[in-house]
Amino acid sequence: MKQQWLTLIWGGAFLAACSGPEMVIPDSGVPTEDVATTTDTGAIQDTNRPDTPTLDTNNTVDVVVPESGPETSIDTGSGATNGSACSSNTACRSGFCVDGVCCNTSCNGTCERCDVSPSVGTCSPIPDGQDPDIECDPAATTPPADGGVTDSGTSDAGRSDTGTADTGTADGGTGPQRTACGGVCNGSRTCRFPDNTQICANPSCNTTTNSAVNSTCNGQGQCISTPTACNNIRCASGQCPAFCANDSNCVTGMYCNGTSQQCVRKLADGNPCVTDNQCQNAHCVQPPTGSTASPVCCNVACGPPLSCHTTGSVGRCSCGPGLNCTMGCTLFYRDSDADGFGDRNGSVAMNTAQAGCVGSAPPSGFVDNNTDCDDRDNRAFPGQTNSFTTQRTGVGGFDFNCDGSETKLYAEYATNATCGFCRPPVNNTCGSPQSTCTSSGAQSQLECDLNRLFLCFPSPCTSYCCGCSPIIIIGGGPPDTQGFRGAVGCGATGNFVSCGTCAAVNGTVSTSPFSRVQACR
Repeated sequence: MKQQWLTLIWGGAFLAACSGPEMVIPDSGVPTEDVATTTDTGAIQDTNRPDTPTLDTNNTVDVVVPESGPETSIDTGSGATNGSACSSNTACRSGFCVDGVCCNTSCNGTCERCDVSPSVGTCSPIPDGQDPDIECDPAATTPPADGGVTDSGTSDAGRSDTGTADTGTADGGTGPQRTACGGVCNGSRTCRFPDNTQICANPSCNTTTNSAVNSTCNGQGQCISTPTACNNIRCASGQCPAFCANDSNCVTGMYCNGTSQQCVRKLADGNPCVTDNQCQNAHCVQPPTGSTASPVCCNVACGPPLSCHTTGSVGRCSCGPGLNCTMGCTLFYRDSDADGFGDRNGSVAMNTAQAGCVGSAPPSGFVDNNTDCDDRDNRAFPGQTNSFTTQRTGVGGFDFNCDGSETKLYAEYATNATCGFCRPPVNNTCGSPQSTCTSSGAQSQLECDLNRLFLCFPSPCTSYCCGCSPIIIIGGGPPDTQGFRGAVGCGATGNFVSCGTCAAVNGTVSTSPFSRVQACR
């Protein structure tokens, strides 16, 4: 039963009487909401203080005026005021303990804190250029937990050590490792990120495609790698050189023209030449004694009694004066390492080749071909599929398959490359590998390359037709699951990374480089 007190004043004396079935209580200054007699008028907004009572016009019932605006704080009537240090929500009058102080709101939006000076206790935007909570760099490495070690002299500011760095000295002396494209707060509760003028990885060379790879930020927190084809001159130190200095600067099938300092295509057999390196078969053969003809590129090293200038077969070593063969003549080449392949540079003058007739058996120690690029190392021969970490025994170098180039066994990536998971392309562009996977068992990679499914060619690059992972793509090359960080020469040691798979959705993989020697063939 509702009770009220009726207070009567008569001649300075108090007289209390029962007013029907209700009891009357004198005003004591304590707010009591009238739940039956009087309706709230909604006139005054609460400002972090207890509701102030007003007296009914009949002087009998206290009326509580409700808040008319949003409830930004919880009226408890007790607890610390906003801006006071705290360690729990219950310690604050507002009911919000944020960033180590009592706050006027929950203050859990992007780029905002409650300990920003001079507005401590009021949720405010984090100043431009700062990001103490690492909100604008989602790919940053999470710092390790305290592991039971108390922070020395620096409070966590009310936050537990579960991936959020302390506001001062980070746990164990090591803070989160920010990425090159990570952003900062802009002073207006949002993040701003570096644009494409920010280099996010050292330039590198893709030796498979002979392209220079430059990595810049895309203004969205990602590091984007952009390859540039170097054409005939080999990529060097992440750049496409404008000129060549020697043949080693040129791709396979090219030589460095000393006049133009450009790599040009080697000459076919029969074309006039000056030096061996200009010829596809590396043999610029002089004409017979007394001839005024120019040297020509020849299919083999050719000398008397054979000639590479015979009319009708210029560029082909054939029978010369003094050798009569019914089926024609040929040269047999020394096979010093007994691997079945003759000395590429064999010649009659050097006794590493002997003239004979087609169809006859080669002399002992000779074979009917001259395709061995190092006749003193039986590891080197055409078609060699193995790679080696030491140079060839006879002539040095790592061209073990005799194709004129040194092919590295392991690919090379940016010096800061890490294992991650590729996402579908956006606007025909693949971003950097992400730290978490979207499916269990997904293979992580060091680089995301845009590739087109052969079934979709030549349709537009849609999410179905194109992908950023070459594992299932026709013609996309080997998957980028392992390789060196940075360029590593043949036979040299470098930091090698081998990427694994994730165990569950949103899982991660570790990137743990180890030393390995680059093998070549």
